[in-house]
Amino acid sequence: MTRRCKIGGLVAGLALLLAGCSTGLNTDGPFGSSAADVGSQCFWTPRDGVGTFAVLAFGNSGGPARIDKVTLIGSRHLQIVAAWAVPITGTDLFGVFLGYPPHGLNGSAGPLAPGVQWGHRQRVDGAVIPHIRGQDVINLVLVLKPSGREGTARTEYVYYQSGGTRYLLNMGVGIQVFNGNEHGCGG
Repeated sequence: MTRRCKIGGLVAGLALLLAGCSTGLNTDGPFGSSAADVGSQCFWTPRDGVGTFAVLAFGNSGGPARIDKVTLIGSRHLQIVAAWAVPITGTDLFGVFLGYPPHGLNGSAGPLAPGVQWGHRQRVDGAVIPHIRGQDVINLVLVLKPSGREGTARTEYVYYQSGGTRYLLNMGVGIQVFNGNEHGCGG
């Protein structure tokens, strides 16, 4: 159901450079350094349905930080309908699957991996992320809805602040979501 694709590093790198220069926001902060091009993820949703995209994660090496918002950059026919920050204390992230994320250990996506702290999730806008120790991370869980035949985005930006400084984290992962076409990603 999922397949990794690659997008042009030059375009993503230029977008990162322009975003960092034009916004005046620091792109290297407690959540880590912005990525120029990590690749992209292709998946499908049922016709006029939603899919969960949760392959993005970050830590927090500083003090408490508050997420102001998460946006899709270069979005075309794709919107975020729900988003959470979910603590992960294990080795597995939520991943990518059809529909909304599960609300318990045996939800629509099956049992949650050990370490997925779904019960401690926060809505992403306004989420307060504490200092994170060791290998633990925050999994950015986005529920996406494509319109038309296909929805795309070049990357995701996380706008946040910590210690009086405003930051921008470019996650660097492109998204391609096919609406009702399970073979849209070539598989």
